[in-house]
Amino acid sequence: MWALVAGGIVGVVNYYANLLQISNAISLWLSIQPADLFLYAFLPPLLLESSIRLDFFVLSKIWVHALILAIVMVLIFAIALAPFILFALGFNNRGWSWVDGAVFSAILSPTDAISVAAILTRSNGPERLVALMEAESLFNDASALTLYQVFSGIFYSQIAQSPPVWPSVWSVIPEVLLKIVRLSAIGIGIGLGMSWATGYLLQWLRWRGGKPYIETTVVLAVAYLAYYVAQSPAEGSGVTALVVFGLYGNATSKWGMLARSDESGDFDAAWDFISFAANGLVFFWSGVASVNYTIRSVSAFSRSAWSYAAVPIIFLYMLVLRLICIGLFNPFFNILGEGLSFAEIIFVGWCGLRGSLSLIMASSFTTGSSLSFVDSQAATDTALVNADISLWTSSFVLLTLLINGPTIGPIMKLLNLDKIPPERINHRSRVKRALSRYTDGRVASLRDDDAGFLKGLLALLYTFL
Repeated sequence: MWALVAGGIVGVVNYYANLLQISNAISLWLSIQPADLFLYAFLPPLLLESSIRLDFFVLSKIWVHALILAIVMVLIFAIALAPFILFALGFNNRGWSWVDGAVFSAILSPTDAISVAAILTRSNGPERLVALMEAESLFNDASALTLYQVFSGIFYSQIAQSPPVWPSVWSVIPEVLLKIVRLSAIGIGIGLGMSWATGYLLQWLRWRGGKPYIETTVVLAVAYLAYYVAQSPAEGSGVTALVVFGLYGNATSKWGMLARSDESGDFDAAWDFISFAANGLVFFWSGVASVNYTIRSVSAFSRSAWSYAAVPIIFLYMLVLRLICIGLFNPFFNILGEGLSFAEIIFVGWCGLRGSLSLIMASSFTTGSSLSFVDSQAATDTALVNADISLWTSSFVLLTLLINGPTIGPIMKLLNLDKIPPERINHRSRVKRALSRYTDGRVASLRDDDAGFLKGLLALLYTFL
């Protein structure tokens, strides 16, 4: 949170004052071309660290829940948010097409569970909720980016025309579904292939006496390679490849790492540092970028204040929509044997924070679309749509981080989710009684033994008991 605040302060000062080399660095950072280079730089370590650190035992119980939240809910957001913006808010008369609405829906879909997981862990939150929200964030990064690739591809395929002619929604549904399947299948295949190759490579390095820091370097390098190969040459989903690669490593105890290497803690210490550095930079960039985009978007508007008024409306709409979706999914969760209580539904719904990934996608789309139009009127309309997207995305990220984030702890206490569940208390009591019975039995057997050594040992044992 402090990195975010610091980034926001630097962003405001940088916009109105010349900070010399710092301003030059920020300008290069924000105008990086293409914008998705930021994804190539930071997604591999962040997603790999998240997937490796997941509690695989808990994940095995709630992975279906996470997939439903990450895939079905993202699709619902895309279906429900685009018409809401176009028709309920009236932006279909302000230059917006359904493709713009679909792209914006994909931009707002990925959640950021870093802050939520940290607060839950620090406050003794339920392990199941921690794992559920971490897995949801991990999986919906993949689903949201895949949808973004699909809808932005439709956008760029039409803007070469003058004026652009947008296809009907129903005509592109088969194409969208086929692209989603193709992108996901390519990502899964490359992720599995890289996982197997990494396993054999690490096995060879261990046989040659490789140190843990070498294993960490190899894993990080292969993560970057997997994302690049899946995203660019193979034209698949790089995020899906990363998720599969990381979960495979999680399921195989870090690609078959030796016990002595795991117990040394070197691997975990290295990833702690990588995660800390990457998250700090990403949150700092989120603060700088969100403030910068908000100020630039405000200066770009020449129309009514409706674009500003739409910000809290969209925020509340997405919050209510998330709560409704989780409530509707809960009967299915109950069938799976891991249903959520009413308090947990409210809490999970409130914890839908957004982060840097949404800002990166917004930056990539607004930059790419502004440079692609050949029709002057379409370019003018696109500039206004891009201003809306930048304003709404940056405002939404800031609202979730400044409203939802700081209130997670108090809401958890208000809903009594910071208490130890009765099931865990009963389980601990049963374990305690079992250990007590076992101890009493062993002490009784020592008492009946005639050996002097055992009697002396028994007396010593009573001294400490």
